[in-house]
Amino acid sequence: ETAQPMEIVRHYNNKGVMTAKTGDLKTAIIEYQRALRFYPKFKENYRIYFNIALAYYNQKNRDGLENAKVNLEKAIEMKPDFEKANKTLETIKATLAGKKAS
Repeated sequence: ETAQPMEIVRHYNNKGVMTAKTGDLKTAIIEYQRALRFYPKFKENYRIYFNIALAYYNQKNRDGLENAKVNLEKAIEMKPDFEKANKTLETIKATLAGKKAS
């Protein structure tokens, strides 16, 4: 209860990143989502949505791509000028449309 929102978000984000690096993408997503549950309206959550999107994207299947798209859209809604999210979303949309993305 004494921790600041950014400390909580950073804690679960870091746990998610470390878990994703081991290849356990499902557990990584769970860790990211924990931060969202604690502080669903926190202004920095666009970073969490981006990391969730990357974990889904790295599952390399259509469901993963669809979930990645939804989470990227949430990240961009929170921070429209988030360049990495915008570029990743373009890539995913192209992939879902059956085109090769550059």
